[in-house]
Amino acid sequence: MQGIGGRLRRIAAWPDLFTAAAIVLILASLLEGRFWPPSGVDSDTFRVLSLSATFPILLSRRYLAICVVIVSGATAATLSVTEWGSICVLIGQYWVLYLVAATTTRVLAGVALLPLIGNAIYPYSGNDAVLAAVLILVGGVLFVAIGDTHRQAKLAIAERNTAQEERNAAEEERNAAQEERNAAQEERNAAREERNAAREETAQARHDRAVLAERSRIARELHDVVAHHVSMMVVQAETARVGTPGLGAEGSKSLEVIRDTGRQALSEMRRVVGVLRRDPDLREPEAPAERAPQPSLERVDELVAAARAAGTHVTLHQELRPPALPAMVELCGYRIIQEALTNVRRHAPGATAEVVVRFSDGALHIRVTDDGPGADPVVRQGHGLVGMRERAAMVGGRLWVGPLSTGGFLVEAELPTYGTPVTHPSQPQPQPRPQRQPPDTEDMSP
Repeated sequence: MQGIGGRLRRIAAWPDLFTAAAIVLILASLLEGRFWPPSGVDSDTFRVLSLSATFPILLSRRYLAICVVIVSGATAATLSVTEWGSICVLIGQYWVLYLVAATTTRVLAGVALLPLIGNAIYPYSGNDAVLAAVLILVGGVLFVAIGDTHRQAKLAIAERNTAQEERNAAEEERNAAQEERNAAQEERNAAREERNAAREETAQARHDRAVLAERSRIARELHDVVAHHVSMMVVQAETARVGTPGLGAEGSKSLEVIRDTGRQALSEMRRVVGVLRRDPDLREPEAPAERAPQPSLERVDELVAAARAAGTHVTLHQELRPPALPAMVELCGYRIIQEALTNVRRHAPGATAEVVVRFSDGALHIRVTDDGPGADPVVRQGHGLVGMRERAAMVGGRLWVGPLSTGGFLVEAELPTYGTPVTHPSQPQPQPRPQRQPPDTEDMSP
């Protein structure tokens, strides 16, 4: 059944089917007039009427109105001479009615039915043909209904197609608008990524400059401390060479070597520090050289007094320090306390600070806390924290900074006092005691 239905659909879709069917109908009308003419009319007249009712169908696609007039007239003439007309003539009439109903309006289809309506009211062949006329009219109405149904179906399909095309066009417009929005979003994302990359580069460059600047300052301070000790070595060597009675030539020569080596070391150190001061990457004005002695932990009281004078309430707890601490450790501890108090004044104005300095286990322990808002280390990040981290690393120590869980901020440092570096977390050594690493702080050790 599916094979037969498929063949019928292919035949119906044949573009020349209409013409072929019309030709077949014309040939059938000729054969009907030749072999089966109706009674009451001669064959020649019938053939003329049959051709008049069928041949115009070939031209109905272009001249439908003329075709309707000719076919309806031939049908009426045939019905006037015979009660039932003929099969081919009626097929031609019904075909034309179908075409009118399928391609025009219902009004024109009703107009095309008038000849058959007139025949049903007053039969052209006489009153005895009323039944035949009514049946012929019913057939005409049926074909008009079929044609109108097909026309309505075509209109519905056309409307659906139009609506679908409109929906497709609207969908394409929405897709195009979405693509434009996506493209704009991608451009915004790309611009945001570029801005983020630029900010990261700027932040990294600023951080690098801060590290270089802080290392330069540390180098100058290191120069001052080491230069003092080397100068003392040079002076002591020269004093021993000159002032030691009975010093042999070999001993005098050794002391001269110590003196000359110390002077050369001082000269090289000044040259290196001079290079750091002229570093073009720093892009910062060179600070004037400090003539005062380098500070130590003995001056922590001065830092606390200065912080109190600036409006910060500071409490100091300081143990008695050992009799001899390395100068760099004292300088490093002093600078860490100084920068921590500066951060309190800058980021937590009006807060109360506490400074604890104690000594145990061969290390200097410094703890500075405040009860301010406890900003994130990233917010307080700058030259100060960079400097504290660099100074702690320089003497082999560690530094912790971060907000406290109870509010406030913590800076804690652990610096070795006798040349033994504090154990770094990344080394396979015992971990520091819990009080050295607060649970809510960030380890900022290098």
